[in-house]
Amino acid sequence: MPLLNKKPLNLHRYNKRLEDDAEVFYCKSTNEIFEDYEEYCQRVILCNSLVWTCAITGKSNLTYEEAVASEENALKSIKDFPMELRTPILYLASKTERIGFNDFIDDVYNFVKDRYFLGESVEANINGEWAYAHVLQVLLPTEDEVNDYCRKNDVTPPIHSRPYPSPLYKYKIEVFDDDESEVAEIVLPAENIRRMKGLYTKDKNRVYLKQFAEQKKDTSFWGIQENILTKYSIHSIQFSRMFAGEPPIFLNVKKSPESNRLSQQSIKKFLVSRKSQSKTPTKPRLSDKKKLETGQMTVEGLQKEYDDTIDRVIQQARRDATRQEALEGKARKLEELKRKREERRLEKEKLAKFVLEWKRKRDDLECEDLKDFPPAVPVNCRIPNEYFGDAIMFMEFLTNFRNELKVKDYFPLGVKFDLIERALVDVEVAGPLSDILQMLLTALFSLQEQEEDEIRSTDYRQMEGLELDENDDITMGQAIRLATAAARWSTVYHGTPLSKLSLDAITVSEILRLHLLSSGGRAGDQNAKWRYQERGGYKSSDDPSLQLRMEEPQIFKFLAVRSVAELPIGDKVKVLGCLMNQILTYAELRDIIDERYEKVRTTKNELKNDQIAEAKREKEALAQKVKEKKEAKEMGLSVPAVTEEERLKGEKEANKKKAEFNKRLSELQNAAMESQILPLGRDRGYRKYWIFTTIGGLFIEDSETLQGSCLPHPTPKNRSEINLEEDTMAYVKKLFEEERNCGSDKENEGDSSLPISSPKKKHLGESNGVQVPISPKVKMIKEEELEEPPLVCTADPETCPVHGDKEKTPKWYFYYQENDIEELINCLNKRGIREHRLRKTLVEEKDRIVHKLGQCPVNQLNRHIKYVPKTVQNVTKYTRSYKGYENANLKYPSGTPIQEILELYIRELILDTEEKIYCGGLGVLKVGNRFKWREALLARTYDRQDDNLTWNQLGKEKNKVKIEDDQSRPDTPCSVDSNGDHDILASKMDQTQTVKDLASAVLQIARCIELKYLQKPLAPDEKKKEKSTPMERWESSLMSSTSFAQVYLHIATLENSVQWQKSALNARCKICRRGGDAVNMLLCDGCDRGFHVYCLKPKLTTIPEGDWFCRSCKPKEEPERKPKRSRRLFTEESDDEDNEPLISVKFRKNTTKRRLRRKSSDDSSDEPLSKLVKQSKRSSRHDSD
Repeated sequence: MPLLNKKPLNLHRYNKRLEDDAEVFYCKSTNEIFEDYEEYCQRVILCNSLVWTCAITGKSNLTYEEAVASEENALKSIKDFPMELRTPILYLASKTERIGFNDFIDDVYNFVKDRYFLGESVEANINGEWAYAHVLQVLLPTEDEVNDYCRKNDVTPPIHSRPYPSPLYKYKIEVFDDDESEVAEIVLPAENIRRMKGLYTKDKNRVYLKQFAEQKKDTSFWGIQENILTKYSIHSIQFSRMFAGEPPIFLNVKKSPESNRLSQQSIKKFLVSRKSQSKTPTKPRLSDKKKLETGQMTVEGLQKEYDDTIDRVIQQARRDATRQEALEGKARKLEELKRKREERRLEKEKLAKFVLEWKRKRDDLECEDLKDFPPAVPVNCRIPNEYFGDAIMFMEFLTNFRNELKVKDYFPLGVKFDLIERALVDVEVAGPLSDILQMLLTALFSLQEQEEDEIRSTDYRQMEGLELDENDDITMGQAIRLATAAARWSTVYHGTPLSKLSLDAITVSEILRLHLLSSGGRAGDQNAKWRYQERGGYKSSDDPSLQLRMEEPQIFKFLAVRSVAELPIGDKVKVLGCLMNQILTYAELRDIIDERYEKVRTTKNELKNDQIAEAKREKEALAQKVKEKKEAKEMGLSVPAVTEEERLKGEKEANKKKAEFNKRLSELQNAAMESQILPLGRDRGYRKYWIFTTIGGLFIEDSETLQGSCLPHPTPKNRSEINLEEDTMAYVKKLFEEERNCGSDKENEGDSSLPISSPKKKHLGESNGVQVPISPKVKMIKEEELEEPPLVCTADPETCPVHGDKEKTPKWYFYYQENDIEELINCLNKRGIREHRLRKTLVEEKDRIVHKLGQCPVNQLNRHIKYVPKTVQNVTKYTRSYKGYENANLKYPSGTPIQEILELYIRELILDTEEKIYCGGLGVLKVGNRFKWREALLARTYDRQDDNLTWNQLGKEKNKVKIEDDQSRPDTPCSVDSNGDHDILASKMDQTQTVKDLASAVLQIARCIELKYLQKPLAPDEKKKEKSTPMERWESSLMSSTSFAQVYLHIATLENSVQWQKSALNARCKICRRGGDAVNMLLCDGCDRGFHVYCLKPKLTTIPEGDWFCRSCKPKEEPERKPKRSRRLFTEESDDEDNEPLISVKFRKNTTKRRLRRKSSDDSSDEPLSKLVKQSKRSSRHDSD
């Protein structure tokens, strides 16, 4: 209870029996009731006054409630007081002899704070780490240790043995291992042992003793209450069972007699002593003169006394001089000692400042302890070094979005580096580049249809008031208008939307050109608003194709007359990058990216929470084990040893948890890599370090152009012979001495700055002028690739490899061996701003990097290295991905010009189409001699046999073929202008004439087909009356063709417009256009067209059961219904009105686009018609069976 004037409060007791309806006043603080309001007010005022004292802690000037709270906190701290210290503290307190309570508390605390008792739980420092331990025994110091302590601390021996100083004791403790299965017993000095923080403090010691202490009436000494001593049997406890040695003796500081003698007397005693002194008579001393007068002194005596006085004075003067010299000498020594101490102190301060400055993070090029990096292998593959990063970017994009792009339909084994390399470097008609472009275009068309479906299902009332201005400038506005016009071209002149045209290896060039020309066109207001909100503020002017058309017009001019496979590597990279960026702008891809970011965030939080929970569980388990051992020891029971089976079980469980954690960590890293790939860091030369998911190895990109200017001085060199890793402090002291000596030299020489070639301080750029030793693994690399200057600053922009002004093409390097990674980590500087971060990241990612090294295609990245991979299985699987490109040039020899291949292939296609129409009874060619017409095409010439062949030109009168005029295709550029980048004018005239001849041949074939065998898209619509029919518009576009791909696309449109089911030759493969092989012929149940099972992509191994439809006839599949997801709407200004979010529905999957792969037909045109019909019937019966 709180104290009032050092006494407990007498609570108000009310003994009267109160009525049920009696009115009383209740004091909540003291839990009292009063009938008198005045008494109640006095008690409330008293409780709120600062006159109360805590009965346990002794704190005063408190209110009643504050005193109660102080007592509760004190009792709580007493409850948490360590059990191991309670008995020793009571024992020690009973041995003290102090009158003051604070002195009584201090005696106990000063003894206990640095000494540890038997059975006490402590923390022990073992190999620099603190671990939980248990005190088993206290060891007394030996005599030598005591003498050594006296000598070091200037203590006069012998030290009193009760007790010894706390640093002299040693303790035998038991420490638990990390696996909690074994206990180790070791002996440690007192300096390596400590109590847990906050376990025993001076306040806790005071509170604990306060409740048991009392002041003895007879001696006025503070001690422990007798009942407490009896209760806990303190008198019978032996000190040796708690500690070691004899019990301590606490000295009692009593008043000495001297102090009593010098103490002030009372006034009465002083006056009495003065009176007694005044009454005592004293005999006066005679002076020398009176002695002389009385005759008591003689002359000789006077002389002798005079001489003695002179001698004494002289001797005294000498002694004073000697003493003065000794004092001055001592003062000089003290001053010298003081000066030396001050110098040492200043020296230590300077050294400490130098160490702090040396440890400070700084620019990497300012560090003097830079090490040379292990030689990295330069990337020297078929792809030029400047485009290597773009190639890796395409691989990462195709891999991360493989499900959305349906990569497996085109590349079942995935996209490898050699495939990208072949696509960019090799010039092939049906190579990997063709499949990649088809895949990207198909994905774009599918995303466009999904977007249209979602726009149709959107509530446009949510977009009211949103106004967009897409014509930011005149040039962009014109480009948008041209794209809008080009978007209608396919529908007008082919009767089919661009996404529905036949897409294969030959038509991909023209469809790509049409897509790039039409992209970025103006959409309707509602569509534009939807795109702006759902695609992050997207406008038509943001379309990557629009930017490409304005910045790289030569690409479009090239595609108008040549194939995309003939583009230079740089233009191929730009086209692929444009398509990739277009795909990433769609809302579907943005949703996927957002979901991946959210998955990474959620996984990271879950992993962090699991780590915290596991650490807490391990801590609790360790504490429980320590408690059980302690209880067993107190009860005298032996702790059972851990069996081998339990140990193995614990190890197995720990390994299982570690494997699960590593698995989740790997999943988190993979999810992060799929969301965004960032460089691991940069080194001293601003080079970026990368790891990728698609290719193994650690890659270095040296393409930084904003590294700044050179440093004022070159990078300093480490001239110390001391190893920094072995003795850091000695190394820093050596640098400090060199810096001090250099500073003293500068003071002597003046303020002249040290030149670069000064012999007093060499720099790293000078000392590393020798050639770097070449590792055996890179001996096959060319010497000029290895002879590079050291990666340091030379303070000269002309020679500096880091800040040099000379233009530096991007360079790529890589590491592919584990020892190189380890050496690289050791070479990175810990004090550099960039390298210390890079080093930390490499250490964290080391296991992942090393694991990926086995997937590094070393021989492909550098053609000069003869490297044999450890695993041959991966290489075998790696090379199997090219079996589908054995016919990349349509069975023509390697090295044949692309234009020649396309010309021959189209001639064969024209002949094949004409034969099918003739033999199928669909029409007859309107020429004089059909065979001469065919022979001319086979001979790579053209015999028109019709000088009056005309076609419709929109807006003009009919023109004849013989008029040679450069016609322009409607709404599409075809003029060619050579800028020096594309050498395409050498055969312009011949090619243009050849294209016109083939277009005329196709026009003749189209004119020979009877009208009743035509169907949409070129069949006329009888319900509509138009100025020109679809066939006339198709003819106009055909005769304006400028490339073989355009002619081929028109042939494909014509074939789609013929009712082949009415022909007897309908049992031909739609892809390879060859008949025969009825066993492997598959007929479509929608259009009755034939397909070889091995011509399909992906190939079929067996004839499927039930109905089968080709890509053109395959019905659209309804996607599974997923919960509606709401996207974050993009807006540039906030409205006060509450707008509901746009209704978001799932897209309907687009039907797979038809991919028509044309191959050269080697069938004999003279095959009997009856045989073809029989084969078709057998194939149909086989399909039905």
